[in-house]
Amino acid sequence: SNKILVKQLPRLVVYNNEVNLSCKYTYNLFSKEFRASLYKGVDSAVEVCVVNGNYSHQPQFYSSTGFDCDGKLGNETVTFYLRNLFVNQTDIYFCKIEVMYPPPYIGNEKSNGTIIHVKSAWSHPQFEK
Repeated sequence: SNKILVKQLPRLVVYNNEVNLSCKYTYNLFSKEFRASLYKGVDSAVEVCVVNGNYSHQPQFYSSTGFDCDGKLGNETVTFYLRNLFVNQTDIYFCKIEVMYPPPYIGNEKSNGTIIHVKSAWSHPQFEK
């Protein structure tokens, strides 16, 4: 089949402004050239973080939209680390994977996404009297 399915947790609550979001794929990315990305918003309008993967070197995760992001690669998982999140970045986030090489090009079915709920540090249980 030329579609990849993606599994993400439905919801993550963030208290300390950082979160690790794992995208699990029904596809082994080892020895492929691929692009994994994370998008924000119901219409996936904002590209949050991207990595151009290929296992011959440790690829760089980067954001062209001002997010503080990094991550790590597994054979069937890409984990995005988001740091310094703001309360107003609470939104739904979608993992996307594209296999560029070898042909044919394969992309994923749109996942259900993960709602990342960024809480103000002041609502953290350890601060509550």
